[in-house]
Amino acid sequence: MSVTSFYCVSTTQIVPSYAFKKHTKREGGSMMITFVFLSYTLGVAAAAALGPMFVLVFNRSASRGAWAGIATGMGAALTDGCYFFLGLLGTLNIIQSHPAYTGILHVLGGCALAIFGASFLVKTYKPITVQDAQTRYGMMFMQGVGMTIFNPMVVFFFMAASIKVLSSYSTVLTLADKVLGSLSLSCGSLSVFVLISLSGHYVGHKISHKTLSMLQLLTGVFIFCIGIYVLFSAREVLTSLLV
Repeated sequence: MSVTSFYCVSTTQIVPSYAFKKHTKREGGSMMITFVFLSYTLGVAAAAALGPMFVLVFNRSASRGAWAGIATGMGAALTDGCYFFLGLLGTLNIIQSHPAYTGILHVLGGCALAIFGASFLVKTYKPITVQDAQTRYGMMFMQGVGMTIFNPMVVFFFMAASIKVLSSYSTVLTLADKVLGSLSLSCGSLSVFVLISLSGHYVGHKISHKTLSMLQLLTGVFIFCIGIYVLFSAREVLTSLLV
C-alpha cells in the first residue's frame, strides 16, 4: 500500500489521512491569521484610548519633533506587547487572584503618574532643536516604558484582553504563537503612536511657543489627575481588604 493511498479507518467512514491533515493545516492557518489580526487590533485600541501615553506622545512630537514622539511611543508599544504576552502566559491572573497585589499596583502606579505629571507643572517650557532632542531619544523611550509599566489601567486592560483571547484559543496557541501575537500587538500600538506623532509634529509647526507651553501644562495636569484618580482607587481597594 502506497503512502498516498493510506486510509484512516473510522466506524462510519473511510477518510484519506492526507486530506484530513491538509484540512487541519488550513484550519489552523486561518485561526492563526485571525489571532494575529485580533492582537494587532487590540494594540490599536490600547494606544488610541485617550490616556497618559496618548497625551504625552502628542506633546512630545509637537514640542520636540515627530521622532521624539515615536521614541516615546516605541517604549509604550514594547511594554504593551510584554504585558499581553504575560497575560497569555497567565501571569497577570496572579494580580487578579490576589487583591493585595492590586492595591500595591494602584499605589505604585498612582504615585508614579502623579509625580511624572507634577514634573510637567514645575518646569518651564524651553524650546529645543530637533538635534538636541535626538540626544534624548533613549530617555524618552524609557519614559514611555515607565509610564506604561506603572499604569494600572494598562495592566487591567491586557489582563481582560488576554483572558478573552485565551478563552477562544487556549487549546491552539503555542509559545511561538503567543510571541507572534504579542509582537503584532506592539505593531498595532506603534502604528497609532506614529500617527499621533506625525499629527503632533504638524500641529507643533502651526502654533506658537506660548501655546506649546500651555500644552505642556495641560499634559502635566492631565497625567497628574490620572495619578490622583488611581491613588483614590487604591484607597478603595485597600479599605476593602481591611474590612
